Amino acid sequence: MRRSIWVEGHSSKAMSATRGAFLWPADAFFGLAVLVWIALLHSALTSASWPLAMPWTLMGLIALAHGLWIRALPLEIPYRTLATALVTSAQMVVSQIALGLFGRLTASLLLLTNLAIVAGLLMSYPLLVRKRLVRAPSSVHVRPSPIGYLLGGLVAVTYGFILHLERMVPPHDVDSLNYHLLDVLTYAQNRNLDPFPFAWIQPYFPKVGELLTLWIYLLGGENKAAFVHLNTVQIPFAFMGGWAVWSLAHAFGLRQGAALALSLYVLTPLVLLQSLTTMVDVIAAAFFLTALAFLVRHLQNRRSLELHLFALAFGLLLGTKFTFLYLSLPLIVVFLFGVDRGELPLREHVRPLWPRAGTLLVCVLLGGGFWMIRNALVFGNPVYPVRVAIGAKTVFDGPISMTQHSELHERRFVHRRWQWIFYPFREAYVDDPRFHTAPEIPVHYGWSNGFGPQFAMGGIATLLMLIRARRRRDRLLFWTLMTLPLSIVLWWVLNPYREPRYILAICGVAILALLTLQSELTRSGRAFLTGAMVAAAFFSVLATGGHLIEREGGSCGRSLLRVLQSGRVGPEAVANYPLVKEYGPAIEGLIWIADHLRHRTIAYTVPDFAALLYGWDHTNRLVHIPTWEFAKLTHLPRATTYAEWRRLLAEHRVDYIFFYDPPTYDAPYPVAEWIRAHPEDFEVVQSWGPTVTLLRPRSLDWAKASTAPSTWPAGTSVRAFPQLNDPSSWQVYLEVRGCEIARASAEGGIRLSWRFTTRENDYGEILAGIEFTDWSAARWLDFQLFSSGAPDLLFVYVKNLDPKQYARFRISLPALSPGWNRVRIDLTRPEWKTERFTLADVRTIHLVVDDDPDERIGTGEIIVRDFRLVKEGG
Repeated sequence: MRRSIWVEGHSSKAMSATRGAFLWPADAFFGLAVLVWIALLHSALTSASWPLAMPWTLMGLIALAHGLWIRALPLEIPYRTLATALVTSAQMVVSQIALGLFGRLTASLLLLTNLAIVAGLLMSYPLLVRKRLVRAPSSVHVRPSPIGYLLGGLVAVTYGFILHLERMVPPHDVDSLNYHLLDVLTYAQNRNLDPFPFAWIQPYFPKVGELLTLWIYLLGGENKAAFVHLNTVQIPFAFMGGWAVWSLAHAFGLRQGAALALSLYVLTPLVLLQSLTTMVDVIAAAFFLTALAFLVRHLQNRRSLELHLFALAFGLLLGTKFTFLYLSLPLIVVFLFGVDRGELPLREHVRPLWPRAGTLLVCVLLGGGFWMIRNALVFGNPVYPVRVAIGAKTVFDGPISMTQHSELHERRFVHRRWQWIFYPFREAYVDDPRFHTAPEIPVHYGWSNGFGPQFAMGGIATLLMLIRARRRRDRLLFWTLMTLPLSIVLWWVLNPYREPRYILAICGVAILALLTLQSELTRSGRAFLTGAMVAAAFFSVLATGGHLIEREGGSCGRSLLRVLQSGRVGPEAVANYPLVKEYGPAIEGLIWIADHLRHRTIAYTVPDFAALLYGWDHTNRLVHIPTWEFAKLTHLPRATTYAEWRRLLAEHRVDYIFFYDPPTYDAPYPVAEWIRAHPEDFEVVQSWGPTVTLLRPRSLDWAKASTAPSTWPAGTSVRAFPQLNDPSSWQVYLEVRGCEIARASAEGGIRLSWRFTTRENDYGEILAGIEFTDWSAARWLDFQLFSSGAPDLLFVYVKNLDPKQYARFRISLPALSPGWNRVRIDLTRPEWKTERFTLADVRTIHLVVDDDPDERIGTGEIIVRDFRLVKEGG
């Protein structure tokens, strides 16, 4: 069975291995390499100055061991190298998953586990592999051309500078500090793969990219020095993706395209810029291109070896980003339609899969199976938090939908959707358009875009070669190139965030199209196109470098010159955070906390940059207490009142609260209101301005932390809510279009005033949390309302823990008498309610004022007080 998986008897290129001496000269060289790697490993074990020595040395040992086995397989050199990189990545990921399942994810056990695997592979190689498997013929050797040496030098200089720069630039991009590194440090602290209970969707996504980052952090020493170097996780996968593009070119007979394929890909601006981050788009693109390369080879020679390598890469791809649940569909299309139907009907093409379905499934599950199985067991949805629906029928329920697009993200790149057609020819983006205090300054390349001129040329080449492949009936080339437009269509239709980085892999396909077009041209045409590709490579480097250099008045990438001038490297580089990115005083506070606090429990109020709160050696314990504004995930407990929030602080035994009120946070922010309304309950430990403060809660009663909220008074039919007479209990939730709404104290209650300024549907909303949540015994909700004769509508909403479940009641203000009125709402007869709303779980009450009619412009006010629940007959 093992022989049938690796080597197919019908392969015309395979030839039997020649049995010879037990030890070949090549084996001696590999043995010497093993000794060198062991010496380097010993040096790494005792090295405190270079934290990358351990993770990179162990990675090299794993690659060496797998390379020995793979060199005996019937694969030509490009595919051997690619297979070695793929299997090495898989071992790094699977070993951490296995240790995490048993709560033993420590640096020592990770090292010992992988050394044991390496030792087993090295010792079994001469006994089990060299004499029993067959060898494939070597590829035709092609000497590098002058252009190859030129581009190779450019790549070496560029990435040499990146390696020099990364010693001075710690992980600083928003996504990394918000959740990528939050997961890494959570796993390192817990020694398992349990998600951090943060009330957002990211902790439940697959985390192959984060595990590859964790590899560097754990084996690098789990300290500040290792933290600074986490950006290097991207670099090997940049070259893996470039090598996959070369392998694709090799598969289609483009033997001269190695230097161009590899160089154009690794010099793509987005690849260069993400090499200074711990984002995972470069990693995902590498697995996509690797899967495509082995899929093409399988369709060419019909061997199951390449099919299993494709399945392994496909699984790692699904384990890196859930968006590839649909962005990987072009690979399935290539598999189904990339063969000639005249020679091999679809049924005959698919039939060989069934005997190998088990091993193929194992290969897929090695990469992405853990998170899907965990989500299926916990939430009943393997792709949680994604909601999967077919038409009106929901197959798997979840809090997010792939059909709801963020126009806010899209406006960072284009103002109108049709402009995406020309976007590759003028790439630019701006920071979040909502929060500009200065004129918008477009930046051409950044963390989310930057395909470069090679993609613009490759897009045109793709269209030309699709036409040519169609005329020649070259189905495999046609459908391979079709992965580019198919990926764009899927990204356009299904991706919630239309950011180009999600489909970075199509840059490799565009480069393949360029190389294919080059082979079809005349000598002069090839020379011209080659010159254009070389110019594109140099332009990408220079344009990316220009982005990194300080710009007058710009808001992005303007400070790396000062970083270079600072001279801070290694652990001292964390002081460069304010130079790298203008995050304001928040980053100063976070660095102070990471430097000074150890073994403390810290609650944070906004998730921005929360990873730094762990401290450099992840000794602090983080607590995030969701409040009612975090509506995505309903399985986590949420505080809806200040008293409830204080109880949860006590339950978690919080030592400090990191309060941050970011200028870009436009959502309702109850914690900010609570802290400002109760300054006597908090001690200011350190402040970095009015929006960033480290607080210590005063007089938290640990013994009474678990006290339940008060219940319905015995022997009474009324349950009053005196706290709702306090304006600090209410917060402005929405001000839609031309509505301005305010609340203030008046006559023992709340004065709600508003102003409508447009002739459209204007409305405003305030809300308050409810401590007493079980309203099932109540029949009425009543309160006092003072009417000033405003001709508008008042809606009362009561909502469950899941705010999508609610009941709505309408009150016509003109129908009330001027002055005080007792308003009584029949809770059993709402104007509208959702299907799963229940009175047994009421968490918030909302008051919404709506102009009536919509064209009305004017003001109004009411006073409300004395809210209470009344039982039937009360």
